[in-house]
Amino acid sequence: MWELHGAEFSQYWIVDNMAKYAYVNEGVVSELYEGLPTSWRNISGMNLLENDIQTLNSLGWFVVESNNIEINERTHKKIDTQYQVSYNSVIESPVIVELTQQEKDDKFQEFKNNFLMNIRGRRNQLLRDCEWTQATDLMEIRNQSWINTWKDYRQTLRDLPNRYKNFTTYEEFDSNPLIWPNIPVE
Repeated sequence: MWELHGAEFSQYWIVDNMAKYAYVNEGVVSELYEGLPTSWRNISGMNLLENDIQTLNSLGWFVVESNNIEINERTHKKIDTQYQVSYNSVIESPVIVELTQQEKDDKFQEFKNNFLMNIRGRRNQLLRDCEWTQATDLMEIRNQSWINTWKDYRQTLRDLPNRYKNFTTYEEFDSNPLIWPNIPVE
């Protein structure tokens, strides 16, 4: 099997691995394309050969098949793409490496900060949506049960981010799902 990494043929590098076809010369991928060209060398209508794989292969053109591998982005990252020439296709595979401890820590902190920011944003909106319940004149005409229900609801919203701010692992987030308090009914 032959391997080629993106940096080795940057002239033909396809962003986001969108290559559908590869031109292979002497067992080496020399060009990658998103689609077949309309003309190539002395061949007009090259793009019309899309369904004639045998002819394409005889000319050195191969379909690129993606080897989709799911990665845990909390612990690994894709650093490159490699291409392996097989009998009648080119296999595209990601090159995956484990994150350094610093990268893992940074990724977790970013996740946690975004999580807390989103909670606070929604919490703040929910608090604004029920500010009307705190009007002094409204407190005078409502019973204590109604006042306490809204007071407890608003306090639960205020306390919600504190439940998560000291978490230090993804597992803590995974095992403690976010549950929003129910809006009191009139």
